[in-house]
Amino acid sequence: MYLQRVKVPFISEFPEGRGISGHILTNILKHLDDLKLYDNDRENDVIPLMLVVVHGSCFCLYFFQYICDKNHKWTVVFGVPYETSLWKVGDSEEQKGT
Repeated sequence: MYLQRVKVPFISEFPEGRGISGHILTNILKHLDDLKLYDNDRENDVIPLMLVVVHGSCFCLYFFQYICDKNHKWTVVFGVPYETSLWKVGDSEEQKGT
């Protein structure tokens, strides 16, 4: 496998009064998709992955529609730092004791 070094232009967003949002996350992915960085991977059935640790308020329909669109599908892994009361690593029966 050959990895190519690519310069990715910087983008920034300044939300009014709150932190990152689903719209900002979507704009980041759109920016990367506009650069066609993952087109070859997708042609080979490799879906790019985004790992984020965000507040649950970032989950919005707009974002989920974008990442599920077959024209620019993404795998997104969410870490929600304040929600350990709901689930944390090792809570599943399969993972207990490992």
